This record gives sequence, structure tokens and C-alpha cells, in this order.
Amino acid sequence: MARRDKKEDAWCRSLTGKRVGKYELLEFIGAGRVGYVYKAQHEDIPGVPCAVKLIFDQLKSGWEVELRKVRALANIDGIVHFHELGSVYLTHEGKSKLCQFTVWNYIAPGENLRNHLKRVQKVPTSFLLAVVERILHVLHACWSQKEVEVKRHGDLHSGNILVGGQSMERLDDSLVPRAPIFVSDFGYGTTDAVTQPKDDYEGLSHIINEIIQHIDYATATATHRQILVAMQRDLGKLLREPAGTERREPLELLKVISELKRSAQTEDRRPSV
Repeated sequence: MARRDKKEDAWCRSLTGKRVGKYELLEFIGAGRVGYVYKAQHEDIPGVPCAVKLIFDQLKSGWEVELRKVRALANIDGIVHFHELGSVYLTHEGKSKLCQFTVWNYIAPGENLRNHLKRVQKVPTSFLLAVVERILHVLHACWSQKEVEVKRHGDLHSGNILVGGQSMERLDDSLVPRAPIFVSDFGYGTTDAVTQPKDDYEGLSHIINEIIQHIDYATATATHRQILVAMQRDLGKLLREPAGTERREPLELLKVISELKRSAQTEDRRPSV
């Protein structure tokens, strides 16, 4: 997103109550490099929120790749799904701007991982596992696609991972509620585009390190402590492998995590001598 002066940025953030096509903007959520995101609702379906991303700058070459990626993953859990796009002139405070917009799932309360960690300060090891396993499930779905450009996220960082509220929690295999994690904002850089995609494993490694700084070690069980050590040692090593034909696939990394958890639980159950 092009650099804006403070007045222009404030204008883009003050559009609550305006209509974008058939959508009413209810609340400003946040801004990124590409646009401004609002919680919104369709005029024919009041009370059911969605997320509308407003883009006021000229889109860079390759922007449509993100939509193709998300469409290809339409049946995958943990994806912030795309619904429609359009363009409209917005008039506010005597100023009019052409706006291109896209409509997405709204993940309540609309908080990304970076802001979530700042707010809660401490998270359990189970939260780290929920984030890492969700991302790897999504990357596995990406790697399973036929189109080369879909085989990666391309912009993995804590600002593009959303944390849902308790009402969206699902039970894991042990019937324990798991933090609802969603992956959004797929990078649209491709080999032929101006912006080159970022390495997904490098992005995931940064996310893991960011979360580990917020782990609540005071309440971590012996099993969780073993899992943390093993993840930093074994999974971290695999994520640092250079890109190429020998790199482990996401499914293999999920199997590594499963084995790490199983081994830690087995060790924890052994009687002390």
C-alpha cells in the first residue's frame, strides 16, 4: 500500500456507517499494506457479520493470485474464505475516492495473532500447537494443489493469522477445546509478478519463535516442557532446511509433531526410579 499522509489515512479509517455496494460498514478492524478492513453486514442479511477489505490504491500486478489461492482451498478448514469483489465510489467528509473491495469471512473478534499475544501476554503450550498444526494443515492443502502459484501461502506472519473467540473453539482428538486459528491474506507474489512470495517455512519459524516468547512456563506441565524443547530442536531444524526437492512436506512435519507429543506423553507416564 502506498504511503498515505495522516489525514488521508484517518479518512480511510473513518468510514463506519458508509455503504460499499450492498454492505454496511459497521466497525473499523485494522489496516495492512494492501488495504483497510471493516466489519460489515449485507443489507439483506443483517446481524450476520462479514469482513470487507477496502483498497484505494492501484492494485499491483498479480493481485488476483490471492483470490485464486483461496478459491482453490474453499473446502479447507481454517481458511478465511473469499465471497465477492467489486468497486464503488465512496464519499465522506466532502471527499470522494474510488474503492475496490473484497468480502471475506469475519473471524470474531477480528484479532490477529500479533495483537492477541500483546493483549494476553501469556499463552499455554496447547495454543502454540494449535497455531502450528493449523498452519501446517493449510500448507498441506496448498501443496496438494496442481497450480504452482497455489502451492504456497507466500506471506506467513503473525499479522495474517487470526485467533477466533471461544464460541468458535473445536475439540481436539483428546476432546479438549482448541483455540480456533485461521489463516488469511495469502501473499499474491509469484514468479512472474513484481512481488516475490516469502518462504512459508521461514514465516512459520518466525511465528513459532514469536509465540514461544509468550509461553507460560510457570503453568506448563512436564509433558508440555518436553514438547517445547523437542519442537525447538527437531521441528526448528526441519523448518530451516533449504528449499528444494529434499525439503520435508507439511504432512511429514505434522507427523513429526504427532510423534513428539506421543513421546513426551509416554516419557511423562514412566515411573520415577
